[in-house]
Amino acid sequence: MKPSDASRPFEGAVSGTPLDYSEDLYRFYLEIADADGAERVLRGFLGSRHAQRLQRFVHGFEFVVPIQCIPDLMRLLTQENIAVYQLVRQEKGEGTMLAKKNVELLDNVRRYKRERQFLAEKIKSLIVEIDELKRNVE
Repeated sequence: MKPSDASRPFEGAVSGTPLDYSEDLYRFYLEIADADGAERVLRGFLGSRHAQRLQRFVHGFEFVVPIQCIPDLMRLLTQENIAVYQLVRQEKGEGTMLAKKNVELLDNVRRYKRERQFLAEKIKSLIVEIDELKRNVE
C-alpha cells in the first residue's frame, strides 16, 4: 500500500514501520526458550554499548535497536537454532544509533556468519576423519 492510499494519514508515515531506515531506537521484547544461547547472540549482535541496556527476564529479553536491525537479528537467532516465540516492538527508545554503531552491528553479523561457516566446515572435516578412522578399524 502506498502512503497516499492509507485510510488514516498516520498509517502512511515511514517512522516505526519496516521502511524505517533511520537510526531511531525502539525497545523490543524477545521471548525465547534458550535464554543463555539468545543472550550470547544478543550481546554479540548489540555490541558492548547497547548490550549494557539488555534486560533479561524469565523467558526473554528487552533491548533497543533500530527497526532495520531486526531481520538480521532474527536470522542470527535462527541460524543458532534458537526458537523465537514472540518479538514485540514497544515504545520508541531514547537516542539514536550512530552510523558508526550501525557499521559495528553489520560487522558483528558478518563475523557471526564467518564463524558459523568456519565451524560448519570444521565439523564436516572432522566427520570425514572419523569415517576414515572407522574404516581403518574395521
